[in-house]
Formats: sequence, C-alpha cells, structure tokens
Amino acid sequence: MENVYLTDRVFILASGHLIFAGGSAEAKTHFGVAELGELYDLLVDDEAVAKWRGRFTAKPPPAPTPVERPPTGRVRHASHLLTLLHRQAMILAADWKNFLILFAQPLLIALLVGWVASEPQISASTPTSLAMFFAYLSTLWFGCSNAAQEIVRELPIYRREHMVGLGRHAYLLSKFLFFGAVTGLQSLFLYVCLCGVVRGGGELLRGSLGWQVAALLCTALAGVGIGFAISAFCRTTMQAVMVVPLVLIPQILFSGFVVPAHEMTDAVWAPARVAPSYAAQTLVDESIFWGQRLTSEIRKDAENARLGEVDILGHYSTAYHNLELQLNPAIKEPAGAFFPDVPKQIRRTNADGSPFFYRFVGPGLFAVAKLLGWTLLGYAAAFFGLRAKERG
Repeated sequence: MENVYLTDRVFILASGHLIFAGGSAEAKTHFGVAELGELYDLLVDDEAVAKWRGRFTAKPPPAPTPVERPPTGRVRHASHLLTLLHRQAMILAADWKNFLILFAQPLLIALLVGWVASEPQISASTPTSLAMFFAYLSTLWFGCSNAAQEIVRELPIYRREHMVGLGRHAYLLSKFLFFGAVTGLQSLFLYVCLCGVVRGGGELLRGSLGWQVAALLCTALAGVGIGFAISAFCRTTMQAVMVVPLVLIPQILFSGFVVPAHEMTDAVWAPARVAPSYAAQTLVDESIFWGQRLTSEIRKDAENARLGEVDILGHYSTAYHNLELQLNPAIKEPAGAFFPDVPKQIRRTNADGSPFFYRFVGPGLFAVAKLLGWTLLGYAAAFFGLRAKERG
C-alpha cells in the first residue's frame, strides 16, 4: 500500500462496492488519512462502508480528461529507437572500466603487430599485408565479442518491454547502430595505431587508405551481425562466449592469407569465397594493388590468386596474397591477356605512352557487397531468433 503513489489512478472496493476512484493523493484527502494503509481500520464493517460509499457517490463526477491519440507507428518506433540508443550510451558511460577496455584492446594489438611486422628483413609489401590481416581479424573479433552476449543477457528485460509495446525492429536496430559504431571506432583506432607502429623499409602502411578503411568498417558491421545472430540463438551467455571462437577460427583458415588462394583446392576455395574474412582480405589486397603500375609480376600474382571472370554475376574474385610489388618498368608484356577490362592490344602503357595503373573497382565493390550481405544476414537471423524467444 505504501507504493500506491506509483500508480496513475486508484480504485478502492469494499464489500463489493466502489467507494473511491482517483489519484493516490486525492484518496488520502478524501478519507482523511496520512497513509492508505489506514483504510483497513476505517472500513471495518458494512456501516462504515456504506458511509464512505455515500460520500463518494454524492461527489460530482470529475470532468473527463481528453484522451491523447497514440503516436503513429513510425513516430513510436523512432522514439523507442532514440530512447534505447540513449540508454545504451548511458550504460557504457556508467562503466568506465569497460569503456577503457574497449579501446585498450586495439592499442595493445597494434603494439604486438607492430613488433612482429616491422622486422627489417620483411619486404616492403608484407608489413601492410600482415598488419591488415591482424586488423580485420581483430575487427571481426571486436564485433562478435561485443554483440554475442547482448541479446541473451537482456532477454528478460526485452520480454517485459516487448509486452508494453517495444518493437523487435527498434530493439535490434538500436543494438546494431550502437555496437556497429563502437566496433567501427575500435577498428579505426586500431588502424591509426598500426599506422604509427608498423614500419617496413622506413615506410608506413602501404596501399589505398580508402580501401583499407572500407575493409575495416564493413568487417566491423559483419562481425556485429554475426555476433547478434549468435546471441539470439544461444540460451546462455556462457554458450555465446564459447561459440564465438568456433566462428572466428574458420575465418583465419578461409581468409586467403594463411593459405593462399592459389594453393586452395576447389573444395576449400568454394566456402572461402563467401567467408567474411576472405572479403576483407580482398579489400586489403585491392588497397595494395590500387594505383600500381601493371607489370608481369602483378599479373603473375593475380593469376596465382585466381583473379578473373569466375563469378556468374560477372564480378571479379580476388585474393592478391603475398604481393611483392617489385616493379620493373622495362617489362612491357600485354596486360589485357589477363585483365578483361584492358584490351589485349594495349600493353603496360596506354596509347599515348603513359603507364597503365590498376584501377579495377569490381573486386573491391563485390567484397563490400559480401560483407554488407553478412551484416543483413546476421540481422535477419537475430530477428527470427529473437522472435522465437519472446514467449520464453
């Protein structure tokens, strides 16, 4: 009875009759009590009940309160989404130790990678390949570990809030947006740290900045999607934690870095081509190739990496592994024999004698599409997994 003040309206029944309806403060005034628990002493017999019933019915009825129209579906979902995002930010801000760990991980990983990838005997392109390999694998791990425990841990809270109108899409979208942003920031911080510590031959990370950043951000979204799919189908947080390594270990094997693409059998290469890590490695290789002069060395590396018109959609599949871009301007072999976009009669120079540089966006865009596809697939899996758990 001491918590009745939390309610909007109070209805008091005695001997089967309604003797009061109104607010809790109004009820104390009406009955002349300091606490509503004292009503048990006032309503001890039928005579007292009849007296209070008469006083209630003699009062003029209150004016009807205008009923506000409920917000439309889009407005309600937008309001829920903003509220959930704000709540998630407040949870993270309240636990400064967790916030510190989130961004201490990239720094520690960058220092370790810089220690390994900056040896002087490593060739000019290898530090970039090795550093970016660890970067996108770490990003996958960031995304999966950040998201894998969220849904299964908050399931009781979600069920209660879903019963009073919280939409499934609003809940999942808030999670994806928040943890996608957090994981993206972690990956960018890792990349900045790597640029500061990884050196090969006196140079920083080589390659196209745009393709490398795209690789990390798209991988972050894919990792978050996979993590939420794991969380939606696991029964406990412990199960989710145990499943994450089982998902990430194949990403190492199918990335095209540990086992080069040209050394994979067809049976291994088929699942590798759809793996998120393979798409990320494609973007890394695209970044290393981007803007380089086409030579026989590059052509040979591309052949070993199975670059060509192998997709039924007409895209290119790439994994330019172990690029040793020892460019030799004296070589003038036809580039068009392997790169379909280059006419066969054109050699390593254009018709005006200017050098021809690698500018094929097809492999990179296809890799971005695959990573975003994994993100959408993870969202769909989390959506249906969450729907199956709403009733317990």
